[in-house]
Amino acid sequence: MSKERIDQILIIVPTNRKLRKLKKQLIDSVPGKSVSGINMETITTLTGKLLSVSHGFSDLSEFTAVVLLEEITKKNDFEYFASYKNAIPFGTLIALKDVLSEYKRSGISPSMLMEEAQKLSGAEKKKAKDIANIYQQFVHKCNELKSYDVGDIYSGVLSLEDESFIQSFKKIYEQVECVVAFGFDEFSSPEVAIFDRISGIVSDNLFIHFDYYDYNSFIFDHLNKSYDRLIAKGFRRIKDISPDESNRFLIHLRKNLFKRKIKKNSDFKDSIFLIDAPTRRKEVEYIAKEVKQLLSSGKAEPHEICIAFNLIGGYRDLVKYQFELAGIPVNITDRINLDQTSPIAAIINLWEIQNEDYYYKDIIRASVNGFLTFKEIHITDLMNVSRALKITGGKNNWKSKIAYELENSFNDEVFKISRDSLQKARKTIETFESLLAPFEKPLTHSEFINETKALIEKTGLVENIINKSSDNIESNVKAITVFIESMEEVFSLLSRNEGNIRHNFNYYLEKVKTLSKAARFNVKEKSDYGILVTNVEEIRGLKFKYLFIGGMIDKEFPLTYSPEIFVSGDYIKGERNHLTEQRYKFYRALSTWKNGLYFSYPERNDKNEFVKSSFLDDFEKAFDVTKIGNEKFENIIISKYEAQKHFEHLADDELKDIVSKSDFCDYDFLLKLREINGKKSNGVIIPEFNGLLLSNEIEKENNLSQKFIELLDEFKNNIYSVSQLETYAKCPFKFFIERILNVEVYEEPTEDIAAREFGGIIHEILFEFYSKIDEQNLVLSNCSDEVFNKSVELIFEIAQEKLDKPQFDDAGAFYEKEKLLGLRGNKEDSILYKFLEEERKDSDFTPKLFEYQFGMKDDFGVISEPITIGDIKLRGKIDRIEIDKDHRNFNIVDYKMGNPDSYKKNIEEGLSLQLPIYAYAIENDLEMNPHELIIYSLKYDKKKFGRKVVVEPGNVKETINNSIEFVKEYVDKISQGYFPLSQLPDREKKVCVYCKLSSLCRVKENNL
Repeated sequence: MSKERIDQILIIVPTNRKLRKLKKQLIDSVPGKSVSGINMETITTLTGKLLSVSHGFSDLSEFTAVVLLEEITKKNDFEYFASYKNAIPFGTLIALKDVLSEYKRSGISPSMLMEEAQKLSGAEKKKAKDIANIYQQFVHKCNELKSYDVGDIYSGVLSLEDESFIQSFKKIYEQVECVVAFGFDEFSSPEVAIFDRISGIVSDNLFIHFDYYDYNSFIFDHLNKSYDRLIAKGFRRIKDISPDESNRFLIHLRKNLFKRKIKKNSDFKDSIFLIDAPTRRKEVEYIAKEVKQLLSSGKAEPHEICIAFNLIGGYRDLVKYQFELAGIPVNITDRINLDQTSPIAAIINLWEIQNEDYYYKDIIRASVNGFLTFKEIHITDLMNVSRALKITGGKNNWKSKIAYELENSFNDEVFKISRDSLQKARKTIETFESLLAPFEKPLTHSEFINETKALIEKTGLVENIINKSSDNIESNVKAITVFIESMEEVFSLLSRNEGNIRHNFNYYLEKVKTLSKAARFNVKEKSDYGILVTNVEEIRGLKFKYLFIGGMIDKEFPLTYSPEIFVSGDYIKGERNHLTEQRYKFYRALSTWKNGLYFSYPERNDKNEFVKSSFLDDFEKAFDVTKIGNEKFENIIISKYEAQKHFEHLADDELKDIVSKSDFCDYDFLLKLREINGKKSNGVIIPEFNGLLLSNEIEKENNLSQKFIELLDEFKNNIYSVSQLETYAKCPFKFFIERILNVEVYEEPTEDIAAREFGGIIHEILFEFYSKIDEQNLVLSNCSDEVFNKSVELIFEIAQEKLDKPQFDDAGAFYEKEKLLGLRGNKEDSILYKFLEEERKDSDFTPKLFEYQFGMKDDFGVISEPITIGDIKLRGKIDRIEIDKDHRNFNIVDYKMGNPDSYKKNIEEGLSLQLPIYAYAIENDLEMNPHELIIYSLKYDKKKFGRKVVVEPGNVKETINNSIEFVKEYVDKISQGYFPLSQLPDREKKVCVYCKLSSLCRVKENNL
């Protein structure tokens, strides 16, 4: 470089990251920061360039290889793989692809595998023969498509005639006279052969730095074959005079690590640390705190620190979250699976709507992902319709049931669904149908790609990604690019083989799912940006001031040995070889630090205790380490979360000092939080934490928005339903969530008929039945057989008509229909027949009024006059009013589907208000005297079925007055903004057990 002859050297390194890092170092070391003609390659890019001079080919990607293997394994008959009836699972395909790629890289041919198979017997022989056959077809397919992976390229390069090989090399590297390869460990036979051929071109002026020392077989034993191959080709061993050879730490490490009888080295105790953490989350938190201190003290820049794991997958999200909290930039290099990205998941979810025939969960997933924009969808209305009409899927089912309901029902009282919601739900289905219409017909490969691009454009996917202010913009845009490129690559290759054949949608979705699972990508690495967080494999040959190696537990580092299920005979790597490879990986990672080395491990997770890595035990035999843990880190604050967590233990001046040194703390906020927590711990009642939202203290501190105060004021003048006040009586907090904030709890649609819907159907049947017998002047009490039989015929005719709706066609409604119409077709064994028998009994009262409303909207939006209690307006609907022959007395009857036993006590406690308040309303409206308050159980149970008087004559007036006082109390508390958790002593049984708001409630957390 000093003589400006950089173009005469070719540098070969093992990884792209090493290539980028080394190239930058070379450029930075040259005055002017500019160097032209740097020849730097990985062995993959080098051989690819050499072959491309004389052969046209494309690189075989991982995902294309998996798709091709999927095609091969589907079209052929096998012995061992015959157990897979439909298709080989994706994980098995990936394992098979990895094994075959390694066979290619190692120069092992299909014929060699077949020869090895003949030495085996039983199931192992069948497996080996199947794999050899698959391998043969895979090689043939790759050659046919001229799509090569690394092993194919090696084979192609080695098959070149000497003259052709030399010409190819000289054409690309005309000035090269010296080749240097370093950072490598193991070499396959083809790789050694390639280096040998190159050495002949540069007159043996080729140097390989091979990190191999034969004096420690525990680390280097698995490299003996590579070393022997190099020696056999005439390579000579020369002395290494690089700085690493004089590094005292590395010298002691190579000689002693993993050996039994060694002398412990204490020279590096102040530079080597062991972090013991209780959990993975704490482990990452402690690492973040140590890194923050290194950065704050100026000991290192972010890019000079590396955090490495042998298995990074379980740490990726933890590191990202914890370091974002701490404001530490990170460069996480773990490759991202395409199917794990939100944009690709959004597209596949949209396609799943068609694939699963408009299953409601697929519609929800596609609608709420945030990356797709639709012309007109109304997901809330669609879900309401789904629940009401019992629709869980089926495009035609959606369309037919919605159309039927629009045509036959203006405002369905049973299913509580409006025409507006029905129309919006229909529009939503039509929107998805329009978007997915192009995929309903068979398409060629190119047509499918074009329609996919059009779908991405129509849904505004790319624009939505860019417009979202998120740290994931770059990776999401890259995901879309890789997705399109992957499809183009796969389907282009398949088109070469089969032409413009059209396939149905399921074929394409299957292929897309496979390639999305197999395709992985990295976001472009930012130079000298952030803490490098990566796999230990990725840091070989690199150098850092500070290195953290996390996850140091057995089964993760070292990985548990698991024999390759698709490797047979002499090609199986044994457990000893696996362990040596893991040791070598550990050793290579330990070669990358300069100023400080940190190990860390978690002690347990939620289920199990972990075992500290045996590698750590061996390391501690060779070196003294400094142990650090909770004692050091518990009071270090690096985020707002930490500040909020620890501020209670700090004096005011300490708190103010921390706030002054950070940009993540708000002093006044922390003081207020401390005050609140102090009151809570001392048993002081804090109004807003106990449901009192309009206290003088709160208003004085202006903690409530004016909008919210206006909302409460507005609610005071509302017309209350009696059932709303019953909700308040049982749990004021639930009333607040449902009625003040209007929070709706999403319920999954089901084909089963819910109790309230079943009850609604019976209400409709009984209402219409009594309307018709009233028109015909029929009386059931003490009626003749003729009248009774006529009534039976009429009520079952009405019921059959009511149940003749699409939503009752599903299997989930079968049993409820049976209970209404008669089990096994026997009318006498039905709720309706039992009802008629009950009505036939002698009575002084006759049912006269049904579904009697006050303060309610009718079908035309007209509100009837509410009843009033002082300034309080109430509304409700009475199931049935019975009047005596003299028209002086009446009974209030409420139909219920449940157990009637608890109603009397609930009325006394103010939890059930309907019967007394309804009696009050009728007393004033009809100017009659209330006689009895009755629950009419329609429960399909012989013991429970029928009328039950819950308030007897003589007690009704007092009960009404008591209930009126309860109403006044509840409305007064609502107007005061008083919404505590349920105060009932047995609230867990009466309120909480079936409550759907538990995720918003503190009752379990605090046992309040």
